[in-house]
Amino acid sequence: MLEREAQVTEFEERVVNVNRCAKVVKGGRRFSFAALVVVGNKNGKIGMGLGKAKEVAEAIRKAGEAAHRNLIEVHVQDGTIPHDIIIKFGATKMLLLPAAPGTGVIAGAAARAVLELAGINNILTKVYGSTNPLTVVRACIKGLTSQRNQQEFAALRGNVGFAQNAPEKVADKVTEKVAEKVPEEAVEKVVENKEESKNESLATEETKEKSVESSTKSGEIE
Repeated sequence: MLEREAQVTEFEERVVNVNRCAKVVKGGRRFSFAALVVVGNKNGKIGMGLGKAKEVAEAIRKAGEAAHRNLIEVHVQDGTIPHDIIIKFGATKMLLLPAAPGTGVIAGAAARAVLELAGINNILTKVYGSTNPLTVVRACIKGLTSQRNQQEFAALRGNVGFAQNAPEKVADKVTEKVAEKVPEEAVEKVVENKEESKNESLATEETKEKSVESSTKSGEIE
């Protein structure tokens, strides 16, 4: 219970949308409410949830609990994103662009809630197609989770040395993502190529040393 309370205080909740739903029955219409809530700690962790109930407050509470259960981590670099992102979810197409400090969050209400609670302070966004709040939120979260940092790109291109020189946490993350997205044969091939190049460089050094020794001996004989 105490852990649950600590988690709730750490995260900030924001109600993105509340819809009134109606169900037609024999006696007339029965009304209920559906709420969309986004939670985040403004440090790379966000989650979204949906809740439905006969009262608005109860629907928001259910949505908040669902959002806390669906927390994910996203990469934030200097208050913005590391590269351009174009993402499509359903009928919504979304463009996310990194921005310089002082730009602020240029986004609609639904996307703004996700970005600010993730800890992103400078970003440019544009939504094409459907502007349904639920679809926009899902597209935004999908876009943030699809981004990669410099070390991950290097690992996917075969530059294993650059990825290994990354900080410990980043290196572990890179290894996991590479294992998921790159076939084992490709990884083995990269390692083999690296070993071959290392052996070639060692052989070259040995040849140079031998040539130096032979030239030294010939000089002594003269």
